[in-house]
Amino acid sequence: MNQAQIELLKAGFSGNVILSGDDGYEDARKTYAVKDAKPAVIVQAKTNKDIAAAIEFSKKNKLQISIRSGKHSVAGFSTNSDGLVLDVSLLNSIEVLDEKQGIVRLGTGALWGDVANKLAEHGLAISSGDTKTVGVGGLTLGGGIGWMVRKYGYAIDCLVGAEVVLADGTTVRASDTENSDLLWGLKGGGGNFGVVTSFDFKAHPQGKIVASTLMFDTDEPQTMITGWRDHMRSAPEDLTSFLTLMPGFGDFPPGIMIMSCYANSDEALAKAAIDPFRKLGKVLHDDTGVKDYAEMLQEAHPPAGMKFVVKNMFIKGLSDELVTLLSDTCCKPGSPIVQLRIMSGALDRIDPQATAIPHRGNEAFLFAGFPSPLDATDEQVAKGLLVWDKLVKHSSGTYGNFLSTNTESDVAGIYPPATYERLAKIKQHYDPDNIFSHNFNIKPAK
Repeated sequence: MNQAQIELLKAGFSGNVILSGDDGYEDARKTYAVKDAKPAVIVQAKTNKDIAAAIEFSKKNKLQISIRSGKHSVAGFSTNSDGLVLDVSLLNSIEVLDEKQGIVRLGTGALWGDVANKLAEHGLAISSGDTKTVGVGGLTLGGGIGWMVRKYGYAIDCLVGAEVVLADGTTVRASDTENSDLLWGLKGGGGNFGVVTSFDFKAHPQGKIVASTLMFDTDEPQTMITGWRDHMRSAPEDLTSFLTLMPGFGDFPPGIMIMSCYANSDEALAKAAIDPFRKLGKVLHDDTGVKDYAEMLQEAHPPAGMKFVVKNMFIKGLSDELVTLLSDTCCKPGSPIVQLRIMSGALDRIDPQATAIPHRGNEAFLFAGFPSPLDATDEQVAKGLLVWDKLVKHSSGTYGNFLSTNTESDVAGIYPPATYERLAKIKQHYDPDNIFSHNFNIKPAK
C-alpha cells in the first residue's frame, strides 16, 4: 500500500478515508470488544460505489477486510490490525415503504435503538436484539435474538429482501424472486457473501409493551431457576424473559435478575404473566411498567478492568441436572455471568431449513461471560473456562452473535453439516475467492 494508491482511493470516494495519524483515527479504530486493533486504513462508506472501491483496494493491496456496522462484534470481526476496515455506519437510513403491510427498509449501519423509535411512530416493531447501539447489519446477519423472540422469532424470520455489494463490486438484490439462495444465506450466514447495504423487513404491528426488571438476592438460586423455567413453560408467547446469574463486581454484590418484556400494553395480562416471578425469592428491586419497546433496548457496559471470554449454547431441555450445575457454580466471586433465555414460541413454527440458523425447537439459550483481569495469562483464562466443559455437555448448538472465540468447533456449532454444505455452495457462487473471510468463515465449496 503506497501513497499513490491511497490518493487514488480518496479521489473517487464520497465517504471518509482515515489512516493512522489522521485526526479521528484513534476514535475510529476502537470497537466495543477490541480496543487495541490498529487497521492500516478505515473507510467510512456513503455509497455502493464507495464500498466497491474499498473492496477493490483491499484486493489489490492484499489487505484483510473487516465489515463494521455498529462496532459490537464480541468476536472482533468489526476490526483488525494492518488491514482495511469497511465502516458502513453512514448507511443508516430508516424508511417505511408500506405502512399497511409493515414493509420497512433499514440501512445496514442504522442502530436498533433508532430503528425502534422510528418504527414506533408507525405502530410497528421488529424483535431486534438487546442493545440500542448494535448495528442492523451485524445483528441481522447473525440471526437476531431479541426482546420479543417468543412472539416474533429471530430478526431474520421477518427479513424479506436485501441489497448486497458482492466481492466483484457489483450490486445485486436478494429476495424470494431474485437471488433467493443469497437471501437464504444472509439469514444467519454472517458477512460471508458480500456487503449488505440495506435490509427489507416485514415489521410487526406493535404498540407499547410492559417491561419488568426484578432483582433478587442469591439465597436459593436452584429454586429460582427451576421456578422461572417452570412458569415459562406455560407462559403466553407475549412474554419473553431472561434470567441472569451475576457474580458481583466492585460495589455490586452477587444477585439474580429477571428481565421481561410483555409484548402487549395490557397491564392486567402482564401482571398475571410476571407476578409468579415475584414469588420465587426476596425481591430487592422492582421496576415494572408500560413503556415504548425502544426503552427495552439497553446499553452494554462491560465492567472496567476486566476482559471476558463469551460462550453460548442452545439447550433442548433445561434439565434439573443443568439447573443444579448452574446453582452450584454461579453467583459466587469469580464465577461467570450466566444468562438464560427461554426460546419456545414463534421460533418453533419456522421450518429449521428455512434459514441458515437451524437451531429451533430448543427450550432455552444460555450465554456465559467468563471474566478475568486485563493482565491475566492464557493459563489463567483457560482455568476460568473449566466450568464451561461441564456446561457445554448440554449444548444442542451455538449462536454466533454471542461468541467471542472463533474456532473450527465454533463454526461447526453454529452451522451443522447440512447447513454448512449449503452455505459453502452459495459462497462458491458469490465469493469464490473468500474475500470476505473475517467472520465465522464459510469456505467456498470445491
